[in-house]
Amino acid sequence: MTDAIRRNDRQDGSIRFARRALLAGAALLAAACAGAGAPAVLAQSAAGEAAPPAMPKVAGFPARPLRLIINSAAGGSADIAARTIVPFLEKELGGANVVVVNRPGAGQQIGLQELALAKPDGYTMGLITLPAIATIYLDPRRKAAFGFKDFQALAQHVVDPIGIAVRGDSPLRSVKEVIEGARANPGKMRAGSTGILGANHLGLLQLEKQTGVRFATVQFDGGGAENLAAILGGNVDVAFTIVGSWVPHAKSGKLRFLALMDRERSRYLPEVRTMDELGYRGLYSNSTRAFAVPRGVRPEIARVLEVALQRAILNPAVLARMEASNLLTRYTSGAAFMQYWRGQESEIRSLMKLVGQ
Repeated sequence: MTDAIRRNDRQDGSIRFARRALLAGAALLAAACAGAGAPAVLAQSAAGEAAPPAMPKVAGFPARPLRLIINSAAGGSADIAARTIVPFLEKELGGANVVVVNRPGAGQQIGLQELALAKPDGYTMGLITLPAIATIYLDPRRKAAFGFKDFQALAQHVVDPIGIAVRGDSPLRSVKEVIEGARANPGKMRAGSTGILGANHLGLLQLEKQTGVRFATVQFDGGGAENLAAILGGNVDVAFTIVGSWVPHAKSGKLRFLALMDRERSRYLPEVRTMDELGYRGLYSNSTRAFAVPRGVRPEIARVLEVALQRAILNPAVLARMEASNLLTRYTSGAAFMQYWRGQESEIRSLMKLVGQ
């Protein structure tokens, strides 16, 4: 969304290792598929030199199962990504059980509140998502019992960019045509999104702000499945959506992505250009997910969890499984994620003003 994203990605050895490990993971999956006719995972290769650190030890931790709170329903992309990591995280933690607890509801607020108010002993972790978490506590009407200061991020995991999509047989062939249509019919072109001030909606608002057009925004509180049904059923003209879970529908021809709101093309849809490439510069929006604990966990215990997560996230087998699910691993440290998070608040506030919040 802003230059803060550039800072977020500009990490040292850890991100270079992530790319190297991703290539290794792809090679493993390709080898497993050899002879079966399955395509190898497309991987981004880069020279790497830094491996994750060795696991630190803290006497007596963990001594019992840990909880991992997912603030969405089972089966969604966030849930799938988190559950992919769990067995590897358990191994890094010496065999301790990690119990996944789904707490959907109120646009992630229920699960986030439970995480924020949990005892800071290291036995409760959770998944947090930007921009969703910030839009909750920045909106006074939500009366959130938490804020930025109540969390400590441990590791960024997945970045799922926002794309602009139409149905496969739509007469709209480009972002330019979408904008021209919206300008010619102010407030009439139907644009699907998934919740006020979520990543999809913030992407839509950015486009409106830069171009001066106005869509008839249709919000689907039921999430991406409702948005997908609406675009495929012709109930909206264009949809703003996270890319990952829609990739199979794009590859089948049921829908077309006109552009990505990211700084680089997606390896899952390499033919789809970015908004920068199309001349609409600086329009970045994505769903960025990280693991976190409530503020106050002892530093040495937090460090154990940080390293365990880093090692699990960058495990080649995990990276290969994430690739197979069209989910982009973009690891950064918890500290880097917190800096990125803080940097996003001012832009989120400015976009909230566009909808009177």
